[in-house]
Amino acid sequence: MKVKVYAVYDNKSLVYKQTFTATARGEALRSFMTAVNTPNTSLHDYPEDFELYEIAEYDDLTAEYTNQAPLLLGRGSEYKKGKTNEVQNIEQ
Repeated sequence: MKVKVYAVYDNKSLVYKQTFTATARGEALRSFMTAVNTPNTSLHDYPEDFELYEIAEYDDLTAEYTNQAPLLLGRGSEYKKGKTNEVQNIEQ
């Protein structure tokens, strides 16, 4: 099965970190939203510093990654509770 690879970009340290996989963009956005709204974390405390990007595709049958130009899916400040209450419907 092919899954997408996502990374959280930190605007302060200027690096992509916290990579993870998800089967759909909505799932990745939900995970990002949960992280942004989890107290006592950098994502929660400084949501304006973080952005979620789709960066690759991984095929678990061949163990191959297909890189792509980073695609911005959202900024932490957009997903902080009180700003929005649902994951945006993004075409896959």
